[in-house]
Amino acid sequence: MYREKTEAAYAFQMTAKAKQDPDKWPAWLHAAWELSPGTPGSLYPAHGGRPTGDLLLGMRLGLVTVATDDWIVRLSTGEMKTHNEQVFADKYEEVK
Repeated sequence: MYREKTEAAYAFQMTAKAKQDPDKWPAWLHAAWELSPGTPGSLYPAHGGRPTGDLLLGMRLGLVTVATDDWIVRLSTGEMKTHNEQVFADKYEEVK
């Protein structure tokens, strides 16, 4: 678990290795994978098939690309965001 300066959030880094092994994904990310593409909170492959390339994250205002090594963040409200490694490191710290 990680926390932003103001609230706790779940986060998972979508590395190339993680894309190859969805069994290691957290349950909340599996739930996002099961949603219909384009639905806010959904996660699915940009080009169909397996999650080996870029992924798309459905958000209230449209779609966002999740590139390799980006972090997917699930806020306590259920809203999901994506951040590159630098932005994630600037905004979040691990909860121990």
